[in-house]
Amino acid sequence: MVPSEVYLEFDGRLLPGFDFEDIKREILAITGDDLVLDVLNYSPSHHRPDLSMFDFFGEVLKTMDPDGIPIPLLLSASTDARHFAQIGIQTYGFTPMNLPEGFDMMKYIHAADERVPVEAFQFGVSAIDLALRRYAGGI
Repeated sequence: MVPSEVYLEFDGRLLPGFDFEDIKREILAITGDDLVLDVLNYSPSHHRPDLSMFDFFGEVLKTMDPDGIPIPLLLSASTDARHFAQIGIQTYGFTPMNLPEGFDMMKYIHAADERVPVEAFQFGVSAIDLALRRYAGGI
């Protein structure tokens, strides 16, 4: 038996600068126009990420690890930052960790046994402490 209707819930994560109409066009290009798409929940992101503090955080990391290479990261997961973005507050995710070679972070992130090595955690605490002190003008 072929059903006359099918309902599907789809969780799509949009890149900054894209909205529901963009993903709708992509889906309809694949499926054809015989489809009704309804938005159940939509949290827009900033269209232009503010990287004005990137150099500041990069210098903190370079102080902690002169061989480190600061890079921006686009994370597909959502955080509470999306709520602040709706009222114009820029947030930064600064989670510095000096992970040992071979440590598969993606295997442990949000897993039942989520963990990082103690040394990586200690590095992060020191880096955040340094960032706060520099931002406050103490160092």
